[in-house]
Amino acid sequence: MKTSFYLLLVCCLLSTALSAQSRSAKNNLRAGAGIQQYNGDLGNSFFDFEEEWYGVARLDYSRYLTPALDAQVFATMGDIGRCFDGLVLPGEHITMLRSRFTTLGIGLKYKLANGRILREDARLAPYIYAGAALSNQRDLWVDQGPRVNEGIYTSLNGGLGLSYRLCAHFQITYNLGLGYFTTDKLDFISKGANDLYLQNTLSVGMDF
Repeated sequence: MKTSFYLLLVCCLLSTALSAQSRSAKNNLRAGAGIQQYNGDLGNSFFDFEEEWYGVARLDYSRYLTPALDAQVFATMGDIGRCFDGLVLPGEHITMLRSRFTTLGIGLKYKLANGRILREDARLAPYIYAGAALSNQRDLWVDQGPRVNEGIYTSLNGGLGLSYRLCAHFQITYNLGLGYFTTDKLDFISKGANDLYLQNTLSVGMDF
């Protein structure tokens, strides 16, 4: 416990002469983990922790453009799944989904700590973002017959988050991210609504 405290204190002391991500420190890198949930033809698990949820790891890189905007690249890897809780129609042979998604995306982030709404160096810094991603889906239950359509899928992505600044260049960030796939072919049930996924993650970041 004391060692962790001293490490944090050293980080803060080393960065006291610096400010938050800005023209002089344009880059931010965050790494963290959380949970991932599914919403689609098999049912809806969003925010229902009695239903299926799986772990996900997330890596974010953002680049300062203006006081209000960052360009960002993000990558995630985690499982997604759902047990079908409805009636299976003739010709539909899937009742369960379990796959691994590896995602790479890009986007723009709008920062409320932009000098107009909140101070640029505000300790609490909320943001929203939007972008697009490519996701590779791999079936984890292949030994029980095909459960998902493996391949690469595109999605529209967006979300919001809140960063808490520990000291000048280090922060903890909560991120709520949503992905909306541009097709309904991930599984073998198609009812006219495309599948979605939701991520709740907590990460540690650094400006440089």
